[in-house]
Amino acid sequence: MVSELLYKNNIKVQCICTIIIFYIVPTGAPQNVSASPINSTAIIITWQLPLFEDRNGNITGYSIIVTDTISNTSTTHYRNEIFAVIVSLHPYYEYVVQIAAETVVGRGPYGGAVTTQTMEDGKQRIKNETI
Repeated sequence: MVSELLYKNNIKVQCICTIIIFYIVPTGAPQNVSASPINSTAIIITWQLPLFEDRNGNITGYSIIVTDTISNTSTTHYRNEIFAVIVSLHPYYEYVVQIAAETVVGRGPYGGAVTTQTMEDGKQRIKNETI
């Protein structure tokens, strides 16, 4: 970057400056995470960017972990938007969702867990068993 400075007595000084930017992974998680059922096999998850001071560069995407609390099975999903629709889930199951933001350098920390449950599909679950 070249900038010009004007001093007293009309003496013009030119300065050549270099700005170096170091990117690191985000130090904070996405904010205001919300998860809600759409139907018996899908949920929608929304969130906001991490706080500005925790981004440490441009956010390039998000890593979303969805865990089924019955079998404790997790799946990881990747998105570039600030929402995700997760499909092919089990009816009337409880799911725990965690999200982390990513920069070009890597993934930051996962935020606090948010819980949601898919809608019923004509069956009732009693103590982790379907009848």
